[in-house]
Amino acid sequence: MPKARHLWRPRPHPDQAFRSATAATSGWVRLHWPNNAVLFSRNPEHRFSPEKGPYEVLYLGQDERTAALEVFGDRLYGATARKAADIPRAEWLVREFSDIVLPSRFNVADLFSPAGFEAAGVDVTALAYDDLAVPQAWAESVMTHSAGFHGMLYASRFNKKKCLALFAVPGDGLPVVSGIPRLLAGSVTAGRLLVSFNIRIT
Repeated sequence: MPKARHLWRPRPHPDQAFRSATAATSGWVRLHWPNNAVLFSRNPEHRFSPEKGPYEVLYLGQDERTAALEVFGDRLYGATARKAADIPRAEWLVREFSDIVLPSRFNVADLFSPAGFEAAGVDVTALAYDDLAVPQAWAESVMTHSAGFHGMLYASRFNKKKCLALFAVPGDGLPVVSGIPRLLAGSVTAGRLLVSFNIRIT
């Protein structure tokens, strides 16, 4: 039988290292339900939201398509020519994009760049592992690190573009919405998703 590859997990503190980066204050997009543009949460079904982690998390993408793929990606990638990805009409028609501005240039862990991967001793497989306990362990290691990180940069599983998991660290101040939220339905991004994937609005 083929030998299984090693699954990289975070080392115990203080041996685990991370490369620091500064998160841009602007250029982030979130796809959300109405009135929930800035909603931190602790959801064990999310990749970097450990159930017992010290912070709730807000997920942001570098552009509209990345933010949409982070929400719909598993459904869209499961579609085929003969089996459409079903998205409820009530969801497609009401979800909104918002441009998010951070209150300051936060120090975050870099789990996006090659240098960040080398510093942490992690690979793409571990951060996107099917058993969410593995990527959540990496998130908890970042959350509890002595460097006092306020979030982590990571790559979308679907298009490899930059995303930010921002932690709700007390005293940080809340991100704000820049401009007016805009509906997903009817957007250029939505039109391109409908062309790229077999989507059925039910």
